[in-house]
Amino acid sequence: WLTSGYGAWTLFHIVAITEQQASCPSQVRRYIIGHELGHLCGGHYLLQYFWVFAEIIFLVGGALASAAALFGILLICIASIGFMHPGWILEREVFADRVAADLFGTREVITASLWMSYQVGDFHTRGRQARLRKLRSYLPSTL
Repeated sequence: WLTSGYGAWTLFHIVAITEQQASCPSQVRRYIIGHELGHLCGGHYLLQYFWVFAEIIFLVGGALASAAALFGILLICIASIGFMHPGWILEREVFADRVAADLFGTREVITASLWMSYQVGDFHTRGRQARLRKLRSYLPSTL
């Protein structure tokens, strides 16, 4: 998704968007910013602090040739699981989508999410489909 030019991310408390995203339709830009704000509100950036802390322990421990290096490796593994575990990734993405939907409306977020998914080519992935199902579940039921 990053190679498509449509990937956004938060780095600690900074939201980064690409030039392509800046030129997206306004509805999509709102979704992107709302979604990334959701990551901030959900505290998902805290994993980044944990990762940096683990890396520092590993580097210092390695330089001292001590057990701290092994402890650092263990922490890096734990942080990696937090970043990469598919269920936790989906949970974080659904949370972020929900924040965007609360801000801008579920229908707008579904439309923008569909637009994004076609741009990045992930419409048929299990993760995107699960996110869209969850968003649709927030819509009021009609008789």
